[in-house]
Amino acid sequence: MVNWAILTQMSKSDISVKETASETNETQDREGRYADAFRIGHSAYKFVFDFGQFFSQKGKPNFHTRIIMGPDNAKAFIAVFEQSIREYKRKFGGIAQGDD
Repeated sequence: MVNWAILTQMSKSDISVKETASETNETQDREGRYADAFRIGHSAYKFVFDFGQFFSQKGKPNFHTRIIMGPDNAKAFIAVFEQSIREYKRKFGGIAQGDD
């Protein structure tokens, strides 16, 4: 089962997140793509998130998904993502990063 953190309200000064532990038909119908490679770019008006898979035999990642967001949505995304990481750590412990 996947624990979801969902952005429920966003204003310039307030980001509200609702947590839910159940998957609905809406989330089950999505295609899942594994990503262990990513890159992020930005301009004055948008953030671009590319996700892909790194294949060692190619020597470079194959990017398969691009998400484009305005700065306000990118900031909200980061807030929801950070809350999700805190919840993960609370439930499962720390997260190893690279050679740490």
